[in-house]
This record gives sequence, structure tokens and C-alpha cells, in this order.
Amino acid sequence: MKRILTFILPAILLITIALSFGCANQPEMPTAQETTQPTAIQTYPSPDPTPPEIKDTVPVKYTEEWIFESGTLTLLTATGIENWMVCMDEYYYSDEITAILETVEDVVFSAGITEIPRYALCDFKHNTNAFSRLTKITLPYGLITIGGDAFSRLYALQQVNLPDTIEVIGAGAFHCCYSLESIDIPPKVTVLDDEILGFTYTLTELYIPEAVKKIGIHCFSDSGLRRIIFAGTIESIDDMRTLFMPYLSQLVFLDKPPIYYEGISVPPGNMPSDIIGLEIYDEDAITIYYLVKNAEYWEPNGETEWLGCKLVAIESLEDLPPIDW
Repeated sequence: MKRILTFILPAILLITIALSFGCANQPEMPTAQETTQPTAIQTYPSPDPTPPEIKDTVPVKYTEEWIFESGTLTLLTATGIENWMVCMDEYYYSDEITAILETVEDVVFSAGITEIPRYALCDFKHNTNAFSRLTKITLPYGLITIGGDAFSRLYALQQVNLPDTIEVIGAGAFHCCYSLESIDIPPKVTVLDDEILGFTYTLTELYIPEAVKKIGIHCFSDSGLRRIIFAGTIESIDDMRTLFMPYLSQLVFLDKPPIYYEGISVPPGNMPSDIIGLEIYDEDAITIYYLVKNAEYWEPNGETEWLGCKLVAIESLEDLPPIDW
């Protein structure tokens, strides 16, 4: 019996030591909080191909700040704009987003939004029909900035209100909005940036408020503009060629002639086009109208032409003839 115990007791001791060593090296069990699974999908891989289990899923965090109902897409907050842009970028194959893109008629930006980022609604990102039903955009009072290309290539867009609080409109903001019928530039805007209204085929007349001092490159190229009214003195025109404005027939100035931004002052009758960045392609097709009260600036020596175009004095805008069609 003693011999048996002599062999058994050391064996039990060795087994106990081995088990203790193994338990000491086991990882600690996670707490209940650590084992809780995330409740929302954070990121998706490239949507091509899209895994079936997430194909028709739009994470809650991307929809809680924008809603879609009865043809109207409402962006509730600035974050909601960003989230909608993410949805268009990453989930444009989902049935829900596709349905919105194909049926939305009106986009509303809610009160409190002060800035619309660049490319916010630009051609529906990846949608080939480029918002074929979207005809109206409603912007809130208090909006200050519209980013570059924010609404470009919305082919069916006809109406957009620009609140008086807007100070900055980025380059190309309404580029290729083929169906845009009218637009009112807000009174605080000082620069009409590059290509801001290029390829707006149905836009026929534009009133540029007094605060605007600079016209960007090809700002109105390939537009349907027939008449442009400048309320103030334009200090700089980067590149405005009437060659790319085939329907333009009237340029109306309610103040002094355009001057170069750096202060170069040249009598109107002798002002070369490269000084102000305005290049007239067909002088016979365009008439320059100015107010009689500013005759000393436009006809200091009895000139009858400006940049080769006929000069005509008017008392007020009511004296303008109808636009040529």
C-alpha cells in the first residue's frame, strides 16, 4: 500500500501543477460589455460586388438626418448632407437609394444649414439619369456658402431659390443645369466664380447685383443668355468670350464701365478687350446699353461704340427693347 501511495501522490502533484500552469496562460474572458455586438454597420467594402446580406441595407446612422417622402428628399442637418453624399458614394446599388434617385422631384435643405459642401448633389454621383425628375431645390434663409459643383449636372433642375444671406457660390455650382429657367444672384455675393452658369441652355436673362465685382473664367459660356444686366461696376473679368454665348444680344450697365482690378483706367472708347477680359466675337450682334446719367463715363468724347459694339443710352431698365429670340 505504501508503494502505491508512493507512486500516486507524486503523479497527482504533477497533474495539479500542469493544470495550474495551463489556467494561468488562458486569456481572460471578456466582460458582458465587451461581448456586446455593434448595432450598426460602420463601413462597407467596395459595392462591386455587393454581398447579398447588405445589398439592400442602408445603415441607420446614414438615414436619421435625411428623409424621403412623396418625392421630396429633406436634408435635416449639415451632417445629414454629408451622410447622404456617403450613401450616394457607397450604396448607390442599394434598392432604397436607387428608388430615391429615380423618383425625387424636390430637395429641401432644412433651416440651420449654413453651408452646402462641394459636390453635394452633383449629378447624383453615379446615377446615369442625373436626377431626371428633380426640378426644384429649396434652400434655407441663413445659408451662407454653396460649394463648388454643388448642384452641377442636374439636367432637369428648373427652380432654385438663393436666399439673400448667401455670400459665396463656388465655381461650377450650377454648371450643366440645362433646364434652369431663372436665378437671382444674392446681394452679398461679390464674385461669380468660374463656369458657375455654364451650359444653362434655358437661362435667358441675368441680373448681376451691385456687390459683384469679379466675373470668373467662362462664367456664362454655352448658356442661353440673351441679356445680362450689371448693376454695379465690374472690376475684373477673367475671361468672358461672347463666341461661347451665341444668343447674347444685350449688355446693360447701370454704373461705370468695367475696369481692371488693379486700377488701370482707360477711356471707354480706347479700352482694349484684353484689359477687362471681355472679348466680343460679333460686334454687330450685341448692343451696349448704359444709363444717361453715366454718359460722362461711357461717352466722354462723344463715342458711339464700346469694344466695337453700338452704344445706346437709356433712362431706366424700362427703356430696354425686348430680348431678341
